[in-house]
Amino acid sequence: MFGVSALFSDHEQLVSRPEIDIVAVTVKVPHHRELVMAALATGKAV
Repeated sequence: MFGVSALFSDHEQLVSRPEIDIVAVTVKVPHHRELVMAALATGKAV
């Protein structure tokens, strides 16, 4: 219905995909740092 081409059960699966160039982190503050750091560690723009 919305054209979603991929689903992930955790953020590590998402940031490890080479076709993903940029990550928008939109979670509450307690989890923000963990997700941002994981994306940056794999070279993604955040």
